[in-house]
Amino acid sequence: MKDNRVAARLREEYVAAMDNAKFHPDNFDGIAAEEKQAIINPKHYSLIPPGEYPQGVQYMGLVCFLLAKKDKLDRYEAHIYSHMMKYILRLGEKDSVRQDIKKILWYTELLQLYQDVKDNKATLQDFVAKWEIMEVMEQK
Repeated sequence: MKDNRVAARLREEYVAAMDNAKFHPDNFDGIAAEEKQAIINPKHYSLIPPGEYPQGVQYMGLVCFLLAKKDKLDRYEAHIYSHMMKYILRLGEKDSVRQDIKKILWYTELLQLYQDVKDNKATLQDFVAKWEIMEVMEQK
């Protein structure tokens, strides 16, 4: 039951964000090929560039591979875990090392809080409140 409420809220927030976005990921009309490539494959996504490894490795491909091996994680744990891995793998490539470490720690705390919710040691409201704090922090 709790999972359904969180999923519904996250889905609503995603749809609202997409409705308000200047760019929708499914619509590349009028965007030059070079700009499209920069949107889909920014340099900070590449862990190993093409040439150093047959076709290169992007963090998303590696995270998807790792998640496939983590079949005991539910979808929320997997989502949070993927963010942790994203910041670990691109440490210092897009943002400062310090900022990425803060993000890694934040997602680690979020995963711990989610475990507390599952174990009835924290409420769903605690989890949602922490998530909303992150959204406010990202807007600044």
